[in-house]
Amino acid sequence: MNPYQNNKKNDFFVPEVPKNKGEEKKYTLRFVPNLHNPHHVPIAERHRHYDVGDKSIICPKFSANQSCAICEYIDQQRKQLTEACDVHKISKGDFKRQSPDVPSKIEQIPEINKLWLSYKDLYSKKRGYISLIVRGEESQGVKFWSVGAKLLENIIDRIIAAEGMVDRYRGYDALIKVKNIGKFFNGRPSPEIDFQFDAFGERKAILPGKPPEEIDALIETVKDVSSFAPIPTYEETQAVLNEYLVWFEKKINSSKREPAVA
Repeated sequence: MNPYQNNKKNDFFVPEVPKNKGEEKKYTLRFVPNLHNPHHVPIAERHRHYDVGDKSIICPKFSANQSCAICEYIDQQRKQLTEACDVHKISKGDFKRQSPDVPSKIEQIPEINKLWLSYKDLYSKKRGYISLIVRGEESQGVKFWSVGAKLLENIIDRIIAAEGMVDRYRGYDALIKVKNIGKFFNGRPSPEIDFQFDAFGERKAILPGKPPEEIDALIETVKDVSSFAPIPTYEETQAVLNEYLVWFEKKINSSKREPAVA
C-alpha cells in the first residue's frame, strides 16, 4: 500500500479563517503534479453553473468543449431578449433601477423582464482545483484546493512568471496568508487570501530529503479531478435544465415583483 494514499474524507484543503477581524493565518503549501492533467500541471479547471434553480452542475461546454443544454438555453434566451429590446427600444441602462423603490424600465414590461430573469443567473463560473500537500501534514497525502477565478488567475500568472516553480525536485513552496476582513458570503467568512509562490527563496523537492522513488510514489496517488468533478453528458445538463424551467415558472408565478438585477 502506498503510504501517501489519501482517503476521501481528507480530499480537500480548506484554509481556516481566523475568528477575529484583522487576524491572519499562514499556510505553507507545495503544489504537486497531477499525472491526469495535460503536461502534468497541478491545476485543473472546471466551470460550473451554480444557480440552476436549487441545483448546480459542471458546464461541459467551458470545461471540456462539449455541448451543454444550459448554455444553449442561455444563448436562446439572450437572442430573444435582444430582439424584444429592439422592438421596445430598450437600452442597457434600462436594466437598472434608478432607486430601490422605483422599478426599472424592463420591470415594467413583463415579456422582457421574464426573459432577463430566466437566464441572468445561469452563466457558469470558473474554479480551479490545485493538487498540493500542506507542509507539516505531508503524511495526510495530497489534497485539492478549490479556488475561485480571481485567485486562480493570480496563481497561474505566478507559475508562468518563473521557470520551474512547480518542479517536483527543485521547485518552490508557496505561502498563503488567510485574513479575516469582516466579510461574509452565504453565512460564512469570506477571507482575503494573499498568495506568494517564492516567498522563501529556496528551491527544494516536494519531499525534502526523500529519494526520487518516494516523491514519484506520492505523485502517483494524485486523483483525477474527474473523480469528484466529472464532466456531465448533454442529457444530464438537459435534465437539470428541465427541472430549472419548472422551478422558474413556479417562482415567477408566485412573485408579485422580482428585481431585474441582483
